[in-house]
Amino acid sequence: MTKAPFIPNCPVCGAAGSRVVYDALTDQLFGAQGSWTLVQCVATGCGLYRLHPIPTAEELASAYANYYTHEAKGNGTRRGGRLRAAYGELVSGYLRHRFGYPYSVTRGHWGALWPLLYLAPLRRAGLERSLMWLPFAGPQRLLDVGCGSGEWLERMKALGWNVEGIDPDAEAVLAARRTGCQAQCGTLPDIAYPSGHFDVVSMNHVIEHVPDPLGTLRECLRILRPGGQLVLATPNGASWGHRLFGARWRGLEPPRHLHLFGCRSMERLLQAAGFVRPYVRTYAARSVVEESISPPFRGQAPKMGALQRRVVRSLSWALTAVEHVLLALYPRAGECIFAHAAKPSR
Repeated sequence: MTKAPFIPNCPVCGAAGSRVVYDALTDQLFGAQGSWTLVQCVATGCGLYRLHPIPTAEELASAYANYYTHEAKGNGTRRGGRLRAAYGELVSGYLRHRFGYPYSVTRGHWGALWPLLYLAPLRRAGLERSLMWLPFAGPQRLLDVGCGSGEWLERMKALGWNVEGIDPDAEAVLAARRTGCQAQCGTLPDIAYPSGHFDVVSMNHVIEHVPDPLGTLRECLRILRPGGQLVLATPNGASWGHRLFGARWRGLEPPRHLHLFGCRSMERLLQAAGFVRPYVRTYAARSVVEESISPPFRGQAPKMGALQRRVVRSLSWALTAVEHVLLALYPRAGECIFAHAAKPSR
């Protein structure tokens, strides 16, 4: 009889029991060689998904060789005449009202019409998500862990934050620096920031990539000032899309996504790291749905035709709109998790 492979205890709750969810998973996005198993903690109140075994450093280096963070997105400046300028004023008015941001464009009469955005709930939700729901409290220090090519850093700097980024990808860091933002290459233990140095630490789709999520969050806690905030986003392993698409769900992304959380396991992780007042919610993400529908192997399979692209995009919009409505009934079933927590004041 073949002996079952040893699976270490759950890194979040410490439970020993796990079940195999998928076997022989392959990299459907960037074509890394190999196959992997996804297991799930069976403990009540946890349910963490994780790859087993965790890939070696050499395997991970190969898996990230063609990763999209190498690509510089640019500053996103577009020319669109009066209509785009009017929309910019509308957005600025909404951000001022909703989050306390100063006007980021020349103030005009369109800014007073910011309530019009309530007629476009998906666009408004995307706008709020792009800020990670961070209110403005003056030029505070913000560290973006896993800053990639610096697109988000640049945006937050333009809105008044004192920003800094860190990323283990040297090419991504060079791209981030070209935006004019301060960025360092390495990991949190490598840089060893001073204790209490930052007001906010953000991790936008990063925690699922790190081999030691608990240790990473404890380091985030150390470098935050007392009362400082942690905000993070990550795929939701308990999402409606995961149930619908199964092994094709975009959020799996083996072998780069090492841990996939649900709301309960994320809450437990934040508390174990020492954070207080954890607030965990989920949100709809059209990009996750669209890439779950699209043919696999980005950059390797033949490109979709124009008609196929339109069909996939239209279907993803429709499914996302349905999910957006369903979240009112099942608030923990969205494609991605957003979490906010604070360092104790004392």
